[in-house]
Amino acid sequence: MHTLFWHDNILFLDNGTAYGVYRLPALPYENQPDAVKRSIYRQLEVFFQTYRGSGQILSVAVPIPAEEVTSRMAAFSKHPHWRAHMELVAEQLREHPSFERLTFLILPLASPLAAAWSQVLDRPDRIRERVADQFLRFWGYTKRKVARVQSPVLTKHDIEAAAHAELRTFNRLQAVIPALARATPHELELLHRAPYHRGLAPWPVVFPDPLPRTVTIEGGEVVIRPRPLRLALASAAVREDTFRIRVEHSDGQVSYQSVMAAASMPERLETIGDEWLYLPLEKLNIPVDTCVHFEILSPQRAREIVYRRKKIVVAQGEEYAQTGDVPWDIYDGLEDAQALEAKLKAGMAFSVFHAFFAVGADNELEMLRREELLKERLQGAIQLVHPPGDALKIWQAFFPGQSGGVDKAWSIPADPTMLAASGALGTAQVGDPTGMWFAKMAHSGRPVWVDWFRAMRELNRSGAAAFVGTLGSGKSVGMKYAADTMLQWNSMGAVVDPKQGEYGALVGLWPQESVWWTFGAGSDLRFSPFRLGRDARESRLIAEGFLGVLLNVTTRREDQRASLVLQRALAALYEGEKWDMDHFLLCLDAERRDEQRREEERDVADLFLGLLEHYRDGETGRALFGKDGEDNVMDDRARLVVASIMGLDFPDPGSVPDAWRDSQRFAVAILYLVTQIAFRRLVMAPQSVKKFFAVDEAWILRSIPEGRALLNRMLLLGRSMNLVLMMAVQNPDVLLPKEGSENDDVSASLGWCFVGRITSRAQVQHAVRLLGLPLEDERDLNHYVEVFQAFEKGRGFLRDPLGRIGEVQIDVVDEGLLKAFSTTPE
Repeated sequence: MHTLFWHDNILFLDNGTAYGVYRLPALPYENQPDAVKRSIYRQLEVFFQTYRGSGQILSVAVPIPAEEVTSRMAAFSKHPHWRAHMELVAEQLREHPSFERLTFLILPLASPLAAAWSQVLDRPDRIRERVADQFLRFWGYTKRKVARVQSPVLTKHDIEAAAHAELRTFNRLQAVIPALARATPHELELLHRAPYHRGLAPWPVVFPDPLPRTVTIEGGEVVIRPRPLRLALASAAVREDTFRIRVEHSDGQVSYQSVMAAASMPERLETIGDEWLYLPLEKLNIPVDTCVHFEILSPQRAREIVYRRKKIVVAQGEEYAQTGDVPWDIYDGLEDAQALEAKLKAGMAFSVFHAFFAVGADNELEMLRREELLKERLQGAIQLVHPPGDALKIWQAFFPGQSGGVDKAWSIPADPTMLAASGALGTAQVGDPTGMWFAKMAHSGRPVWVDWFRAMRELNRSGAAAFVGTLGSGKSVGMKYAADTMLQWNSMGAVVDPKQGEYGALVGLWPQESVWWTFGAGSDLRFSPFRLGRDARESRLIAEGFLGVLLNVTTRREDQRASLVLQRALAALYEGEKWDMDHFLLCLDAERRDEQRREEERDVADLFLGLLEHYRDGETGRALFGKDGEDNVMDDRARLVVASIMGLDFPDPGSVPDAWRDSQRFAVAILYLVTQIAFRRLVMAPQSVKKFFAVDEAWILRSIPEGRALLNRMLLLGRSMNLVLMMAVQNPDVLLPKEGSENDDVSASLGWCFVGRITSRAQVQHAVRLLGLPLEDERDLNHYVEVFQAFEKGRGFLRDPLGRIGEVQIDVVDEGLLKAFSTTPE
């Protein structure tokens, strides 16, 4: 049989049979809780338990040529750095081609006779007229089918009847598999090309729109004569070697293919993790095609088959008993038959299916290597064989709607749950369809693409990202890699770096587009901390937060007088025209000398005055004494601002603000202030401009209420500002809500989350919670401790905005960039 014609997602074979083709969803499966996995394969299980008849699950790996990938990437930017990145990616893809997995469910539609009879019954008042009409139509259909004059033909009525049956099938399927979609004509072309071009890349695409056909009127009836599609899809000679297939194309390309049948597999799957389709399709770095032809039998028919099977086994047992001992497999067969018979009596459906696997390559050695990899992956789960003389039939079975006539000896009787729990709906892939080459999947080596702005623009989700891990885990490399890429996409950004100038590498890569603020010896940075908002109100709020951190003024009752002193001094400052430190000190001095104030308030003003004057001559503090209107912070030409806070004494992680020394409090206050300055630059930019804000050691800001409020504001405004907030921390608990402050949950606002090496058992538990990894008992936690402690240099778990979690290896394709980003001593 051959495909005669396709209309939308309906295939018509040359014997008149019509099939509906549906694309199955690829649902997040890897590292998901068992309950989620069960809910995924439960969708197929419900379908198989209610469906009666035959069908086909067909999954093909469609190659994505390097040229197509770079074409997608070209839409992001025309910057020379991005062009260089695209060339490196293309080089990687030529050595290790990428592919896209498409999985389809193919079901026969109701026959024209059944569809016509259904239409008759729909209008009993016109039954005579409709019966006569349908009789005439089917008389013409039967004559054309029997006569077989020239090529088979289709009538407009045939297509309408099939479309009517397809609609009923689609509605029924969507009720149990909500994310299922109708296949497109382009996808149907790919399905028909797959057997011919397996292992070759790129596949030619010559699908015309609309399809070529001839429409004529014969005897008052519209007749559609499709032109042959077979010649347009491939011009090749298909040869059957010993156990294998060789497809020789007219252009000289040769596809070497190994097609195999599943000879045996476990009779039931009781443990999550035994998904026999999911393992080879998602965990191998080679393209594997699979095809499952199934038939779901009613309990009544299945019981007849089981009864006959039981009868045969009993007869064999009696024969063995007469000649000697009965083999154990006879007893096992009887037990299995009895158990199955009990299930069928309870009304359970029964399935019989063939499972075929195929790998291909453009040379025989590579094909054999891939065959061994596939067998190794399935070892212990499925026994793959090359049925003698059936290679061509198996190859033909990969065409949609065609069984290939494979010997029934290779059929597998099983509970329909075996089909459902195969993992056909699951995927291990994470990331976006296109973007930057950010990482590779750890197990399959497939690329992980990241478009940092897609989550906000297309998915209506947060674009914020977190990078978590101990020193040397690769988190800062990942954040620099992301920042560098966004600059290539013409974004503007800011980086706050309390790590002794570690992010100066970005300034070196973008010398004309960046400014580098440094605090410490030799720095000539000057600005006013009192003019950082868009107006007096906003500037005062920022100054109040900064002074509250610097002078340790909290909301506690004992600090109320100190707060009053600050509020009065700030009110006096913003009544004037100059808003800078010198004028603020004058306001404090007025508070100190005001005899109408309480003595303790005058003492507080004197204390504050002394503390602030102390910073005037310090190497780091004098930056705060810039004259209002004369600061040298802003540079409108710069698209990147890197603020490196060098030589300051930051507190230890986990320490409380009350225990901080004055030098530590000053360091945190400066960090908060610099973050406000950088954020102000981004707020003032138009919404259409792409932006990013990277905060390393974000735990420092998270340790003070003012810093948490600032980060929360960035998260809140991220989507409306077109801003990607990136945070790097060593301990994941920093991003989780503390007990009693569940509303302050940063983890719920993250789109991307990378977690690398973590050594502490307690922090591993926090990492599992942050990522949403399944954790059932202590054994799971012990496993995660081993996994996280073994991660090295960019290896870790990545969660994307859709909630998919995969183990990845951050992959900076440019070795020069990797060297520039790395802080590991040589």
